[in-house]
Amino acid sequence: MPTPTRFLVFGGTGAIGHHFIEKALSAGHNLTLLARTPSKLPDHVRNHAHVSIIEGDLSDSAALDRALNSGADVFISFAGPYYSTKGTPITDCYATFFPRLAAHNITRALVLSTPSFPAPADASSAFWSFGGLTMRLFAKHMMEEMQGVGRAAQGLPVKSVRWTVFRVGGLKDSEEEGKEVVVTFLGSGKDTMGVTRKSVAEWVLREAGEERWVGGCPYICNP
Repeated sequence: MPTPTRFLVFGGTGAIGHHFIEKALSAGHNLTLLARTPSKLPDHVRNHAHVSIIEGDLSDSAALDRALNSGADVFISFAGPYYSTKGTPITDCYATFFPRLAAHNITRALVLSTPSFPAPADASSAFWSFGGLTMRLFAKHMMEEMQGVGRAAQGLPVKSVRWTVFRVGGLKDSEEEGKEVVVTFLGSGKDTMGVTRKSVAEWVLREAGEERWVGGCPYICNP
């Protein structure tokens, strides 16, 4: 990955986004952050010479236009629904936003999803089937949102935008650096439930450059 890269990041005010921002800045990269509430970002991030902040949300067409014209090379999405979210606002945005990436020279995209979004290489798993049933019963709108996000990314022509949908299960907090990350599929026997937020951020930054999973939907976890 050329240095410096400019990342366009959605969902940067969340915990995974926070870790990613710190890692990317430490590596010398530039960041454009779309943030509904920029005050959620630490002062040193808001004032960093390599950070540009666009205030707005996924329904703000002017902010989205500015994001596309930010000069970014790589798009990163850590956006996810809240339990209180109504409808599928992330999917609705990405359905029209993603097809515009290539025309603005954003040719790499890494997008967060969950095990509710299936991949062709997944194997049958009673554990994940039960988890899916639970989501349908208690958080159907969240499941539908993350499935829609995955489909929106998967619909991009890889020749135009080298996309990766990375799926995570139970997110945990840990300050440990460099924890091993297993990149696998559901039902593989290596697909543990949990992964630390810092591990996700580290893996995404690494995969943005290594491009080992272009056009793929891996499940990532800690062993």
